[in-house]
Amino acid sequence: IQIAVALKDSDQLVGDCALKRTDIDGSIAEVGYTIAPLYQGNGYAVEAVTLLIKTLFEDHHVHRIMARVDPRNDASIKLLHRLGFELEGRLRQCFFDEFEKQWVDELIYGLLKSDFQDSL
Repeated sequence: IQIAVALKDSDQLVGDCALKRTDIDGSIAEVGYTIAPLYQGNGYAVEAVTLLIKTLFEDHHVHRIMARVDPRNDASIKLLHRLGFELEGRLRQCFFDEFEKQWVDELIYGLLKSDFQDSL
């Protein structure tokens, strides 16, 4: 599922959040997010992803949320740490970067419902 991220005042689209349920009963979810470069650094990703996480844990009874990130994406890594995600692993050369024409690693982060509730 792709969810638009838009400015409150103007409805200007600035990015999106992605959601994927990864198990049969829906207790595990994967999230992703993209904010257009012009709008990065304004807290839109923090606000949108926090709301998505809160909704998944409180309204949809998700137990665990995971996120995958390119290890070169420092801003995303900082965002995940800020939201309480923990680094759980590294997949080596698991996807091909079409722009840079090279194989790239991927970091796997996880957040448990109990950890999120403890951080509120």
